[in-house]
Amino acid sequence: MFGHASAGEHLRSVREVLSEKMILSHKYKFIFIKTAKTAGTSIEVFLSKQCGPQDIVTPIAPLIEGHQPRNYEGFINPIPEIVERPGKLFSVLRRTITSRDKFYNHMPAREVRSRVPADVWNSYFKFCVERNPWDKVLSHYHMHAAREGGSLSLDEYLGRGRFPINYFRYTDRWGRKI
Repeated sequence: MFGHASAGEHLRSVREVLSEKMILSHKYKFIFIKTAKTAGTSIEVFLSKQCGPQDIVTPIAPLIEGHQPRNYEGFINPIPEIVERPGKLFSVLRRTITSRDKFYNHMPAREVRSRVPADVWNSYFKFCVERNPWDKVLSHYHMHAAREGGSLSLDEYLGRGRFPINYFRYTDRWGRKI
């Protein structure tokens, strides 16, 4: 998987895997939780153009004209997230140590909630977008088929059993909507 990659290239690949998106707008008092394979990037680009200078907009890759990331960096205390998800101790520590991103792309709502003041979380409108599951799976398949040079059949993709699932982005550890 890593081949002859340098430590910097490996760190970039780790950051790409972890770089998931969200927007917090103090100007309009909303929190957008981005989900996978639901046109989230298009929505995010549109929303980010409406955001003010104090709002939080996380970066996306590849860069898109008009999308201006801002206010997403900062250090965090990982203890509340470790307590919330004890089985994720090492992934939480790796993310907090290797990145200065306090907020990131596709960030689960429970993490956003732990990183913003309670009055912001409780008073802002929070939303995400979900999609018909079959359409989402087909979109995910086409993305993977393109990455593999068009040689991946739908049967092979389905046989892998790795599908885009978003419920954990907007639920707590007991499966309740946040």
